[in-house]
Amino acid sequence: MSSSSSGAALGEFLRARRARLHPTDLGLPAGPRKRRTPGLRREELAALAGISIDYYMRLEQGRESNPSGPVLDALARALRLDDEAVEHLYALADHAAGRVSRRRADQAVRPGIRQLLQTLRPCPAYVRNRTNDILAANPEGLAVLAGIDEWPADRRNTTRYTLLHPTARTLYTDWQHAAAMTVAQLRTAVAADPRDPGLAALVAELTEASPIFADLWQHHDIHHRRTDQKTFHHPAVGTITFTYESLDTGPDGIRLAIYQTTPGTPDHEAMMLLALTADPR
Repeated sequence: MSSSSSGAALGEFLRARRARLHPTDLGLPAGPRKRRTPGLRREELAALAGISIDYYMRLEQGRESNPSGPVLDALARALRLDDEAVEHLYALADHAAGRVSRRRADQAVRPGIRQLLQTLRPCPAYVRNRTNDILAANPEGLAVLAGIDEWPADRRNTTRYTLLHPTARTLYTDWQHAAAMTVAQLRTAVAADPRDPGLAALVAELTEASPIFADLWQHHDIHHRRTDQKTFHHPAVGTITFTYESLDTGPDGIRLAIYQTTPGTPDHEAMMLLALTADPR
C-alpha cells in the first residue's frame, strides 16, 4: 500500500466515524436546517478537536499523512473512540506516515503447537494466521465449522467460511453478528499490516463475492477477539455453546483458537458426540 493509499485509508476511517456522531451526542445544537449528510460536519469535529478546518480537511482527503500524537489524541476524544478504535487510528496514521515496516507472517506451525492441537482433543482447536487461513487443525477443529472440510486446504479460511459458505448461515445462531465480528477483525488485521498481499487479496475477493461484506467493510468497525461465548446449531450434534479462546502463539498474527465446554453439561456431551463424528484424517 502506497503512502497516498495509506493516507486515504486514514481519511476513510475519520469520515466513517464522523458520520456516526450527531451534534446532540456531544452537546452541540442540531441547528434549524436538516443536514444533507449524517453525522458531524467537518468544521464541528475540527472545533471539538482544537485543530483548523483546513488541516482536518487535508487529513480526510489523504493530503496530510503525518498527524502528531496530540492531534490523534484530540481526534480520538472528539470522535469518542474506544480503546480498540484508538489503537486502530494510530495504526492507520503510522502507515500513512511510513512509520511501520513491512512484516512477513511466518506460515509454519511449530511442531509443539501441532502436538498441542492433538492434546486438546476432544476440544475443537485450530491455528490461523492474520488472514484467518487455517494453517493446522485437529479433527474436531474442522468438524465444528460444518462443511469447511469440503473446501481444499488452501481455501479454508474462517472469514471466507463465515461470509461465503452456505452452512455458516445456519450454523451461527446469530449469523449477522458473526459476519460483522469477522469483518471487524479483518479490518483490524489490515490496519496492522496494510501491505500484506494475502489480506488485500481476501478483501478484494470478498468485496466482489459478498455484498454484505462490502457493506460491512465500509463501516470501519474493528475488533480484537480474545474470548467469547459461541452457540452453534450444528447439523451433526444440534445446539452447542462453547467458551472460545484465541491465544497468540508468536509474532505476525499466528493464533490458536480453542473451543471448550464444561464437563457434565449437555454442551459437553454434544462436544463428545462431535468428536465421534469428526474425520480423523
